[in-house]
Amino acid sequence: MKVMRRALHEPVALSATVVGGLNVAAAFGMLHLTSEQLSVLNVAMASALGFLARTVVTPVVRPRDRHRRPLAAHGAAPGADLPATALAGARPGTA
Repeated sequence: MKVMRRALHEPVALSATVVGGLNVAAAFGMLHLTSEQLSVLNVAMASALGFLARTVVTPVVRPRDRHRRPLAAHGAAPGADLPATALAGARPGTA
């Protein structure tokens, strides 16, 4: 169970391990595939696992700071609406 939880937090490492393991198994003769079949299988695995990785790591919520304020206004440059002390890492109200 701990391995699956870790795999979901590192989807790119999981996909690289799966594709790499598949290629190693084919190289050592454990899978009897032609080079064309292995190529198609690599493309299919990379596409499927890439899609999985993207759905896991792509943020679907606008990022906010620890005070729940948006980090940037919609369409604004990051940090454009923050005072200089906030950009330097100072806590609000302690400048």
